[in-house]
Amino acid sequence: MFEFNKNTNAVLREKLGDTIDVLTFGARDFMDDFVPMRTGALAGNVTLAANGFDRGYVRYNQNYASKCFYAGIPNFRRDKHPLATSFWDRAMMAARKDELVRLAQNNITAIQIKH
Repeated sequence: MFEFNKNTNAVLREKLGDTIDVLTFGARDFMDDFVPMRTGALAGNVTLAANGFDRGYVRYNQNYASKCFYAGIPNFRRDKHPLATSFWDRAMMAARKDELVRLAQNNITAIQIKH
């Protein structure tokens, strides 16, 4: 809800916070194709969070997640996720950055239309 009695920074934080939430969920969805998959446990055990209006994160919680992400596992299975790789966030950004930007732009446009 838009309120005129809020200061500009508070309104901006609130609305941009919505966009950060959308981007965090979008990034997780876009990264999925790049996450190694055998049983689906790694891609399925994720924490999503945003801290206000400037930062969101996707944390993979499996005990072997950081090893997969940083060190990689030799011979990633690619039968379920052909694009699987270590540093899957970077791979997603290289491949789908424009889609993520459009997602943010569409969310901001939707906010503007509501008000």
